[in-house]
Amino acid sequence: MHSAGLVRWWLVALATLSTALLVACAGAPTQELSEARRAWQVAHNAGAEIIAARQMQRAQDRIDNAERAIDADAYSHARQEALAAKAEALAAHGAVVVLRKRQWSSSGL
Repeated sequence: MHSAGLVRWWLVALATLSTALLVACAGAPTQELSEARRAWQVAHNAGAEIIAARQMQRAQDRIDNAERAIDADAYSHARQEALAAKAEALAAHGAVVVLRKRQWSSSGL
C-alpha cells in the first residue's frame, strides 16, 4: 500500500472509530445502570445495608438519580450517577469483605 492509500485507510479507520465512540456515548447508559444495580444487589445480599448503611443509601440514591436522568434524556449525568452508584455499592461490599476477614482472622481458625 503506498502512502496516499495508507493515509486514506487510517482516516477511514479513525472516522469509523470516532463514530462508534460517539454512538456509544450518546445513548442511554443502560449498561452502566445495570452494572450499578447488580453491584448494589451483591452488596445487599452480603449484608452491606447493616455494615455500610450510608454507602448503600448513597448507592441507591445515585441509582434513583440515574434513572431520573435517563427519563429526562440527560444521559451524561445519568452515566456519571450510575458509575458513582456502582462505586458506592462496591465500596459497601468491600467493607463487608474486610469485616468478615477480620472476624475470621480473630476467630483463630
